[in-house]
Amino acid sequence: MRKFLSSLALAALLVAPAFAQTSPAAPSSEEFAKEKAKVIEQMSELLRRFAFVPATDFGQLDTMLEAQKESLEKASTPEAFVGVINRSFQQFGFSHIALFSPRAADARNTARMVGIGIRIQLEADGIKVVFAFPEGPAMKAGLLPGDLIFEANGKPVRSTADLAGEEGTEVTVKVRRGSEVKEFTMKREPFSTVIPEKIDWLDKETAMVTIPTFDVGFNGQNVRSIMMDASKAKNMIIDLRGNGGGAVINLQQLSGYLMTREQNLGTFIGRGDYDRYKAAHPDQEKPELAAIAKWRNNPIRPARATNVEPFKGRIVVLIDPGTGSASEMLAASLREQAGAVLVGKPSAGAVLASIMRPMEHGYLLQFPLTDYVTPKGMRIEGNGIKPDHDVETVVRFGETDLCVQKAREIFAQP
Repeated sequence: MRKFLSSLALAALLVAPAFAQTSPAAPSSEEFAKEKAKVIEQMSELLRRFAFVPATDFGQLDTMLEAQKESLEKASTPEAFVGVINRSFQQFGFSHIALFSPRAADARNTARMVGIGIRIQLEADGIKVVFAFPEGPAMKAGLLPGDLIFEANGKPVRSTADLAGEEGTEVTVKVRRGSEVKEFTMKREPFSTVIPEKIDWLDKETAMVTIPTFDVGFNGQNVRSIMMDASKAKNMIIDLRGNGGGAVINLQQLSGYLMTREQNLGTFIGRGDYDRYKAAHPDQEKPELAAIAKWRNNPIRPARATNVEPFKGRIVVLIDPGTGSASEMLAASLREQAGAVLVGKPSAGAVLASIMRPMEHGYLLQFPLTDYVTPKGMRIEGNGIKPDHDVETVVRFGETDLCVQKAREIFAQP
């Protein structure tokens, strides 16, 4: 789980969820106590009935929450309450289980956030800027990829919480940029988290396709146009750095331009599959997921691309600790089935298929329904994908993208 959390930190937006300038009146302590109790009751019931990860007893959540009873009682805001719940969830040791506050749920659905607008990577002495969202406060103030934020409003910065705050408030940060120390003041403002897919032609034979997400913001029409253009290349770089995943249907659409229908994207294994396999193989107390996938024989297939054949050239996929879920499925499947080479840093190891369930009072619960193995039977959850070439993934302003450089070196080889 720690690996999963660090991957989320890399993709973190350093934001407080978007909300109106005037916040709604907070409920009384008595009303909020009832709200918390209702959410816990509903959440526990949903997890016991529907959540699935092999060999996991979701009934133990009651014991976990009992240990946090004092903290739960003290939590006076939805955000503080959610924080206690999610710290308890960490004890399960896997990904895709989280409770979202009403504000966070709204921000996720609208793809708009409030904050300074950056993706980051945690470092021992601060947080490194990996990406600044277009037109976000950080970009407008002049922060650049590679900047190391080590101080905010005179206090050390060690996590995203040290930069979070409400809309309209200011934050002054100090950053290290090479050998220099610079100071920036910016106001936390709403900004869009949508980053469009794009294609860059590095030369007449090499196309670089960047896919920032498979979640909210994925534009199927744009992807189709890009992949039609990229189909003319001999070499293709698929940049999945920072892509935390999203909807499998979007993954299937993209993979249809890269793989044939005879190839596959691996197999999801749910509670029913697990139980049926155990019933058919009573001698196996803890069956291997790869064996279940082979027995089930129902892998996920790419969609059928229209008006173009699947790409037949050479493929390099760029990954990093922010590459998670559907992105990991694509990277692993392209390596195992299409001979793609992976370049970058190990991926998140967070690939359970999950559902987002709206709850009372505006909360949103995410929980896993299935596990997953790659076409060759590898379980990515908790393990991640190791690249074929370990290369620094953070691109500092004005410096060479070392992952792209390595990809071009690979393409130059016979």
